Amino acid sequence: MKNSSELLYSIALNLLENSPLQIRKYIDAFGSPKSALNNYCGGKFSKVEIESALNRAKAELESAHSKDIAILCESSPSYPKLLREIPDRPIVLYVKGKLPDAPSIAIVGSRKADAYCMSTSEKISKELSEAGFAIISGLAYGVDAAAHKSSVASKGKTVAVLGSGLCDIYPREHQLLAKKIIESDGAIVSEFALLAGPERQNFPKRNRIIAGISLGVIVVAAAKRSGALITARLAMEYNRNVWAVPHRFGDELGEGVIGLMRDGATVISKSSDILEDLALQMDISSFKKTAPNSKDEVLTSINADGSTLDEIALKTGLERKILYQRILQLELEGKIISIPGGLYRLTC
Repeated sequence: MKNSSELLYSIALNLLENSPLQIRKYIDAFGSPKSALNNYCGGKFSKVEIESALNRAKAELESAHSKDIAILCESSPSYPKLLREIPDRPIVLYVKGKLPDAPSIAIVGSRKADAYCMSTSEKISKELSEAGFAIISGLAYGVDAAAHKSSVASKGKTVAVLGSGLCDIYPREHQLLAKKIIESDGAIVSEFALLAGPERQNFPKRNRIIAGISLGVIVVAAAKRSGALITARLAMEYNRNVWAVPHRFGDELGEGVIGLMRDGATVISKSSDILEDLALQMDISSFKKTAPNSKDEVLTSINADGSTLDEIALKTGLERKILYQRILQLELEGKIISIPGGLYRLTC
C-alpha cells in the first residue's frame, strides 16, 4: 500500500512540476512524495490543481495498466540502478517492455548521418550486442535508429528513450521499430506522461536519461550544435565514459566529435577498444587469471550450447558486478565468446 501511494503521488508531482531536482529537494525536505505534494505544491499550486493532478495520476496508472506499461518510482526494485546515481534522475519512469539485466552502453549521433556513420553505428551496435551489452539510444532518425535496428537484428537487447509519452511514439515512422524492440525483449522508456507530445524542450531531458542509464556514451557523429553533444556532456558530468569515433578530415559531422576529443573523450577505432577500456576501469586484472586447464566456477557453469547471464549467475551465486567483470576477463582471455540470443559459450 505504501509503495502504491508513493507511486501515485510521485506521478502527480511529475505532472505538476517540470524540475526533478526541485521535486526531489522537497521530497527530501518533507519526507515523502505525499507530504511534498501537500506542503510544497500547496504553496505553489491551488488545491484544485493538486486534486486535478492526483486524478490525472490515477488515470495514468489505469491507462498504463491497460497497455502493459509499467510506471516506476525511485523506490521500485526495477528502477535502473545506474539511473539512481544521477542527481536529476526522473521522479517516475514509464516502461513498456523489459529493461535488460545487462550492462548498457549508449550509441548516439546525428539524425542526418551519412552512409559511413550509419554503417559505423550498425557495426558497433552489433559487436557490443554480441558481447552481451544492452544498447541505449533515442529512437531518432540516423545513428539512433541504426543502433537499435542492428541490436535487434543481432538478437541483442536495446532500450529506446523517448522525448514524448509512450502513447505518442516519435518519430511516427519508428512505431514499427519500437514494436520490434519490445518484441526482442528490449524496452521503450520515458519520463513523460503517456500522451505527452514530442515538445522541443523534452529532448535535452531525454538525453540525460540516455547518459544516466549507461556505463558510457559512444558518439558516432555530431556537428557543432548536435543534440548528441548534450548527451555526451551530461555523461561527462555524471562521471560516465565518453567514446568518440574519428571522422574524415573536414567532415561537418565530425566537428562536434573533435570538440569532445579535446575535452577528454576517449578516441576509439574499433569496438574492442571499448571492452578493453571498461575492463581496465573495472580492474579485472586484479582477478587471478585461470590457467588453461584449471577449474573456474564461471567456465564450469556454462552449458555446451551456451548459457545466459541469468543462468550463470544462478549457478555461481556471484554478484552481478563481479560476474560482469569475470565475463569480460574471460572474453578478453579468449576462453568464452558471446553468441546471438544473449548467450555465452566456451571456445573449447
